Amino acid sequence: GQKTWRQDVDEQGSEHEAEAIRSVAAELVTKPEAFAEGLPWLMTEDAERRSLLFRELGKQDRGERLLEPVLEGSGGRFWAEAVAAYFQGWHEAEPEAAARSLDTLIASRPDLSSGTLAATIYLPTSSETPSRVRRIADHGRISRLEVAREIGLGLGWERLSASEAENLI
Repeated sequence: GQKTWRQDVDEQGSEHEAEAIRSVAAELVTKPEAFAEGLPWLMTEDAERRSLLFRELGKQDRGERLLEPVLEGSGGRFWAEAVAAYFQGWHEAEPEAAARSLDTLIASRPDLSSGTLAATIYLPTSSETPSRVRRIADHGRISRLEVAREIGLGLGWERLSASEAENLI
């Protein structure tokens, strides 16, 4: 059917916003020092489009310059969301590289468990998902109840086979 004026305006506004976010991300990828300077603010409630920006940063940066500063900022209310959005964007651009990096972090950095769990939930559910969740849970840095809550609310259960779902439960 035909679009109404309001839908047309909303779509144009969304595209304008997306273009602005792509532009800011492109600048931050080429100026990591500016990213590091703005990172504390990006982890606050005031950064309303934080998730969209981190997703675009992951897509453009692909683990090159900005991932380490994000990981170093561990903790805080919005940190895990930022890590997850970064990995989501990176996964869109380079699925295998993002998955390898996430697996390496899960294995080597249990202190980042809340971020790696959020990233696991944000990525498309795959046959690797149950193994990732189990390894994160085995670190013991996140309570089993919190892990259950996260996967219960965010995981794409419909994409898992019955046996994969059983392994998680």
